[in-house]
Amino acid sequence: MIGWYVHHHGSGHEARARTVVPLLDTDVATFSSRPLDIEGTTSHRLPLDVEPPATAWHAAQPTPDVLHYAPLGVDGLRRRMGTIASWAATTDPAAMVVDVSVEVTLLARLLSIPSVVVRQHGRRTDPAHRAAHEAASLLLAPYPAWLEEPWVDDDMLARTVHCGGFSRFDQRTPDHDRARADLGIGADDRVVVVLSGEGGRMGWPVHDAAAATPGWRWVVLGDVRPRPGLVTPGWVEDPWAWLCAADVIVTHAGHNAVMESVGSGRPVIVIPQDRPFDEQRHKALLLAEHEVCAVRDTWPAPTSWPALLEGSADTGSPHAQDLVDGKGALRAADAIDTFVRTTRGGCS
Repeated sequence: MIGWYVHHHGSGHEARARTVVPLLDTDVATFSSRPLDIEGTTSHRLPLDVEPPATAWHAAQPTPDVLHYAPLGVDGLRRRMGTIASWAATTDPAAMVVDVSVEVTLLARLLSIPSVVVRQHGRRTDPAHRAAHEAASLLLAPYPAWLEEPWVDDDMLARTVHCGGFSRFDQRTPDHDRARADLGIGADDRVVVVLSGEGGRMGWPVHDAAAATPGWRWVVLGDVRPRPGLVTPGWVEDPWAWLCAADVIVTHAGHNAVMESVGSGRPVIVIPQDRPFDEQRHKALLLAEHEVCAVRDTWPAPTSWPALLEGSADTGSPHAQDLVDGKGALRAADAIDTFVRTTRGGCS
């Protein structure tokens, strides 16, 4: 048995679990504040830990540099960590996969559980991240080695398995023409699909870009307010057909959104949003450097969009298959299974 912790912010952490867990040879217990129901696993719903501290004194106590979030006097945090500790005390787990949390990684170490920590982009050189990376027994990067951060030292690299990019759509074959037919999109229609994401509000003036490009049909997927000139299907649980049907995809630089968009084989424009540790901006710079996607630091002016769309549609994503080759999830599962066998004294 292994544990798998899924952070509740955004949908990418859950998507990774849903993609990799079914491929494992190991029994899995999941832990998250998100309502997870992955077939074949035991699910533990964790309470949220966002209520105010019990007293003003608790609230005034500083957080040690080695932690990101550990307020005193918060009952939800106590019950959250207690759920994991109680499970560990009665299960004798072989490992804990953490995606992502400094505090859960350190808790696993204190509970004497080897941990596999999923890495993310961004400038994660602060004391808390360093402690988590040092406490981890294995680091798992859901991207190829050539998309690695330049600040990562040799020790981290030696303990990191780069499994390559992957998404829940790895086993699907992109079919541009069929997707357009299924969605009722004409052969001559030029379509831009915009991914707004779950991890934060989009805040992009898409309607201005649409007004500046009358030859293009703009489709915005996500929980956004309808506006004249935009097609807004709302939150689409399975956006694969829309991605495949697009002439150009516009997305933020969230990990899941990038992997799904690039995996569709369509041209992708990435516009990073503000996130802790500049995660999206770091990833976007690397994507641009390796010519995987077109990247713009901020939302372009309306007058820039006609040429940007034309150029992206013409050049596509030259190195898309190098990032998402359809085997990343299998490599991630194999790395975890191999690690579990190692912790149990088996052959690696």
